[in-house]
Amino acid sequence: MPLIRSPIVAMSALAMAACNAQEPQTTAQAFCQPENGPVLMAVPGESFLIHRTEVTQVQFARFIEATGYATVAERPDPNFPGEILGSAVFQHPTLTHPNWWRLDREASWRRPRGGDQQDAGALPHSDTPVVQIAYGDAQAYADWL
Repeated sequence: MPLIRSPIVAMSALAMAACNAQEPQTTAQAFCQPENGPVLMAVPGESFLIHRTEVTQVQFARFIEATGYATVAERPDPNFPGEILGSAVFQHPTLTHPNWWRLDREASWRRPRGGDQQDAGALPHSDTPVVQIAYGDAQAYADWL
């Protein structure tokens, strides 16, 4: 078990994320994709534990070492044998490449910017928040705690 940095008990507020394919997409709904996790609703009165700070790369690395867990981005791609899934990486759009995001099969929590990352050797030795993890990865970490 990892050392938990002083979690606090917080009361939830009524909140709901809605993704409905039949309705026109709002800015928030434009990011509703199946891999982002289920639609969740917090019910007033239910409590939950929350860290005072974000989960760091070091803390997440301890989880990976202890469990051998492979994140979604690190798993084999069932549609392309021999390839891993990878993750979406932000890029500045240009006239010839107008997309804000690109799939990078080398991107994961270990290399958040993917194959273009210059400082890949620095991870996971950082106390900065872990990024490039999917909902299922975060759930697995929380279950491990």
